[in-house]
Amino acid sequence: KGARVLIMGFTFKENVPDTRNTRVIDIVNELKEYGIEVHISDPVADRDEAMHEYGLKIEDFEGTGKFDAIVLAVAHKQYTDIDLESLKEKYNDSKYILIDVKGLFDLNSIVKTGYQYWRL
Repeated sequence: KGARVLIMGFTFKENVPDTRNTRVIDIVNELKEYGIEVHISDPVADRDEAMHEYGLKIEDFEGTGKFDAIVLAVAHKQYTDIDLESLKEKYNDSKYILIDVKGLFDLNSIVKTGYQYWRL
């Protein structure tokens, strides 16, 4: 309760702007039920559609602030190229909790970088 979580990706599939039928909304709602402050960043999502359909603001990644955990929910091309060391700057502390819903990153490589890493 009271934690800040960044969800990276909100569209219903990779590299498309469509947010209709996204399953990420289930993650958002579940986290909010636990009193977690949820922020969403998605470089390709239709922001107007997300606001209209779900009442959610999609934020720019650079302006989102610092977080206790990050959930990588949609494997957009922009995320496959992300530098994991620079991603650490988005965290409040050095726990570096990363939940990778899509299994985008190599488990052995990411653990070596100091992340607490879970994937489905």
